[in-house]
Amino acid sequence: AMLQNFGPLMPAGGAAVSISFLAAERVVPGYGGGMSSAKAQLESDTRVLAWEAGRKFGIRVNTISAGPTKTRAANAIKKGVDGRPGFIDRLISYYAANAPLPSRRLATDDVGRAALALCCELTSSVTGTCQYVDNGLHVMGLSVDSDSFEDFITQQSGRPEWAPGPPAGEKA
Repeated sequence: AMLQNFGPLMPAGGAAVSISFLAAERVVPGYGGGMSSAKAQLESDTRVLAWEAGRKFGIRVNTISAGPTKTRAANAIKKGVDGRPGFIDRLISYYAANAPLPSRRLATDDVGRAALALCCELTSSVTGTCQYVDNGLHVMGLSVDSDSFEDFITQQSGRPEWAPGPPAGEKA
């Protein structure tokens, strides 16, 4: 509906960006089936609108699948009780423990810069995509913080010298 109304007013070459989450394509216990379904529909609509708005108005349409950040909206999802971490706090910890770029906490500015990139002329041929801004967690098929695989993961990937904690193969 937004592009239907604003598309005629936007200049050709303009861009629209929406925000999604990994739960659109993977199970995220606690996130909620309704929200997961809505995000999956949003990503599907992005592809369809890339075609429709591109042909009709010359507008690019993309979405960003953002990792968890500490925002007011995110904090409203299942708040913690009695000093226990809330859902978003647990997600942030999970991403830090499992993403390929674990030493960097995802910030709202990261998502904003990705949106800016998708709206600028440097990406003028990019449309219908889902850009992941999640420190790489979307590529993972296994939780590396699982005790079941601790020795194997240490042997396979080691710990980079710059990473916090003991060197690869040494216990803390």
